[in-house]
Parts: sequence; structure tokens; C-alpha cells
Amino acid sequence: SAVKTASPKGMLKMVGRSKKMQAVYKTIGQIAEKDVAVLLTGESGTGKELAAKAIYHHSRRKERPFLAINCAAIPEQLFESEFFGYERGAFTGAHQTRIGKIERCDGGTCFLDEIGDMSMALQAKLLRVLQEGEFERLGGRGPVKIDVRVIAATNKDLALAVQNGLFREDLYWRLKVITIELPPLRKRAEDIPELTEYFIARSGAEYDRPIRHVSEGVLKRFCAYPWPGNIRELENCIRRAILLCTGDIITEEHIESLNGQKEHLPQTLNHKQLMDNLREKLQAVLPDILRLSKQSVHANIIEMVEETIILKALEECGNNQVKAAGMLGISRNTLRHRLKRHIEKRNNIDYSAEQT
Repeated sequence: SAVKTASPKGMLKMVGRSKKMQAVYKTIGQIAEKDVAVLLTGESGTGKELAAKAIYHHSRRKERPFLAINCAAIPEQLFESEFFGYERGAFTGAHQTRIGKIERCDGGTCFLDEIGDMSMALQAKLLRVLQEGEFERLGGRGPVKIDVRVIAATNKDLALAVQNGLFREDLYWRLKVITIELPPLRKRAEDIPELTEYFIARSGAEYDRPIRHVSEGVLKRFCAYPWPGNIRELENCIRRAILLCTGDIITEEHIESLNGQKEHLPQTLNHKQLMDNLREKLQAVLPDILRLSKQSVHANIIEMVEETIILKALEECGNNQVKAAGMLGISRNTLRHRLKRHIEKRNNIDYSAEQT
């Protein structure tokens, strides 16, 4: 769901003794009791919500509400009324005043996951909460005071989003006072054995399965695998293996039979090889292109490559310009401008016309 309330009972805990995780723990310890906004960054599945809950449980607000809100899970057209609430008569069907989610969190901590997906208009309202400690309900006639600590998280490059006009710069700097980066699992592989033991114990108890450990072969595979889904993928892998295992040791046969993992592994490992292959193909044809072209070779190649990338991204995203722009790391306006430019030039540029 889009909104969850933290419960210490049975709550997942942060696991790992690597230097990168020790640095995370140290920062959490230093800032947990400081009543400031925090920005958690890192790939999907690295444990950003766990870090937010750790900050909360070590803060002065630990006896007050903790609310986790996924900014990407609430439709944009409903977000303002859900988040800030609304007054009676604010719109058709608003028969009574409704308290928003953030107001229900007054005095506590609000965790905004996937903050990079919040619209610019809502970003401005959130900035007001951070700067002034107030907001207005939809249809309201005056400000409502609010005392809430905001912890935000993203797996996006917010600095790039600011540069592309997709995220407010003032909000970015307001959140960035304290930034904690959660490392991907592939960069803390020494934690995999401990994480494996933890998830076996947790899921084994949940499913009442007497699993003791994984085999040496499985552990070697775990430590060699890059885990693109990070800790979440490891947990799900172990959870499924426990359900498939009939003994007390998870072996490679239980891992091999997991849907998708065997197919996913080569795709992940071959990404660099694909990039290397692309580079080799360019190097193979560039000498002839350079020899036969008389002018503007650099500009023509860049134009051709950019057009190809844009069209392929649109194809992959079903011609959804917003999704394609996100895939490319540019704003929608930039995408539309460049697409229009390429369409206008397509019938005028002949890349072979410069041959002798």
C-alpha cells in the first residue's frame, strides 16, 4: 500500500558489518536525535525504509506516529487531497473535512519514499512544510500548523533531476542537509553471509521450516551474483528457496529452480559486454566514416546516435514521452525539443551524401 505505519514488533533490522554499513550506522547515530530533514539515497532494494525506521526509533519522536508514504503509489491527481487533506466543499463529493496523511503524523515522522516522483506543484507545498511548518488543506482558507520530521528517499539522481527541471532546487538543498547513501549489495558482498543467515532464520520461523543454512556452493553463488534487486532480491530468493527445500539445508537445486534467477544472471553479467561490443562495432566502422566524410562528421554521428537512442527509448516505453524521458535521464521538454529537431532534419540529412 502507499501508506504504512511502523511496528517495532517483528520489524526487519539492518544487518551487515562492512565498512560501508558501519559508516551508515555511524551517521544514523549522529543525526537520529537531531530534528532535521534527512535524504536517503540508493538503488531500489537497498534498505532505505529500514534506515528511515532506524532513525525514527532512535529519535526523540519515537513515541509519536511514523508514517511511510510511497509518492509513486498515489495517483498525482489524488496526492494533494490524500497528503494534505481537504475542506468540506473543496470539490464535488467533498461532503466533510478530511484530515490528510501528513496532519495525522503531527508530532511524528513522515517518510516520503520515491520523493523524485513527486510533482513540482506538490514539491512547493512540501517545501512550505519544511520551511514554515505549515500547509493548507485543499480548499482551505488559511494555514494549518504542523510539527513533523521529514525523511525522504529516492533511487534517482536528484541533482540531475534539478538540472533537467524535474525537481525543485530549493527543496533539493533543503533535504540534502543530511544525506545518507545506502550502498548496493554488490558493493558490500562481505555482508551476504550474515544477511543470508538472518533471512533464513526469519523466513524459516515465518514458514515453520527447520532450515539450518545454505550449502557452500549456494553461498559462493550468492557472493558472486551482482544482485541487481539488492537486499530485497536476496530476501525473496531465500524465501522461495525455503518453501522449495524439503530438508534442512538449501542446496543449489533449490536455487536453480527459482523462476527467473537463472535467466536473469547472464543478462546482468553481460551488460558490460554489450557496451564493449557496441564500442568495438563503432571502432570498426569509424575509420571508413572518417575517411569518406568531408565535413561535419562529428555533428552528424552525434545526431544519428541521439536520434536512434531517443526513438528506441520511445519504442521501449510505448511512445510514452514521460517514461522515455525518465529512461534517458532528461526532462520531457528536452525530449520533445530534440525529437522535433530530429524529425525536421531527418528528410534533409543524408549521412552518405558527403562521400567522395
